Amino acid sequence: MYIPKAFEVNEKGKIYDFIKQNSFGVLFSEEEIGPSATHLPFLMEEKEDGSAVFPRC
Repeated sequence: MYIPKAFEVNEKGKIYDFIKQNSFGVLFSEEEIGPSATHLPFLMEEKEDGSAVFPRC
């Protein structure tokens, strides 16, 4: 997926903070019957060393 440089985030700390503050996102898509929105959880477990694990559902 193309991400413009103005919106690119490479710092893990900023990404982890965003996930902690925003527990879900919304995926918008177009279907035959019209637009659809699906809520997607952001799952992250932070380890003692500051790294993160993203569990599978």
